[in-house]
Formats: sequence, structure tokens, C-alpha cells
Amino acid sequence: MLTRAEVQALFQHLSGVYQIVIKLLYGSGLRLNEGLQLRIKDLDFAQRQIVVRDVKGNESRVTMLPTSLIESLTQHLQRVKQ
Repeated sequence: MLTRAEVQALFQHLSGVYQIVIKLLYGSGLRLNEGLQLRIKDLDFAQRQIVVRDVKGNESRVTMLPTSLIESLTQHLQRVKQ
């Protein structure tokens, strides 16, 4: 398990999409494959939730969308849309 300082140091060495994905995994408790398989339809910015589909046992679950990532995610989605 990493300390808070080690996690912050890790975040500082990453940028762009990689930093967003790692922060999303860390902040919402997603597994690696769950984070990499997310789609825009899985993000609910209004309710600050993420729907994780087809996890173990072919069931879906809901987890929190970290408030600190909302701005980064919306900016990323706008860049991709352009």
C-alpha cells in the first residue's frame, strides 16, 4: 500500500490521459480493467457517479465520481469531441 505522499509523487510524474485514468482508479476504487473499459455513458456528472458494467458475476455496480476529476474529465471530453 502506498502512502499519501507516494501517491502524490506518482501523480506528479504523470500527465494527460494517463494522469486522469490513474486518479480515477485511485479516487473511485475501480480495478484497472474497469477503468480502461469506461465509456462516456458510464459517467453521471450530475449525480457524481460511475456505473461499472459487467463486473465480476456479470452484474453492474455504482461507485462515486471524484469531484476533483470532474473538471479534468469534462475538458478531456471536449478535446476529444473536437
